[in-house]
Amino acid sequence: MKVELENVKPRYAWISAGRKNRYGHPHKDTLERLENSGAKIYSTQENGAFGITVNKKSMRIHGRNG
Repeated sequence: MKVELENVKPRYAWISAGRKNRYGHPHKDTLERLENSGAKIYSTQENGAFGITVNKKSMRIHGRNG
C-alpha cells in the first residue's frame, strides 16, 4: 500500500534497519518521498538504537548516546 504523504503530512519518520542489510532497506524511493514530504527522518542506520517518549505536551527522542 502506497500512502499519499501529501495527505498524511508526517512531521517525523522512524526507520529501523541494519546498516548494509541484504534487503537494501530503506529503499531509495521511500527516503526520497519522506524527504520531499518534509518529515524529519530518524534511522537506526545513522543514529543507532533510539527510543521515543511521548506525552500530551512533548516528544523526546533518546538513544544509546544520550
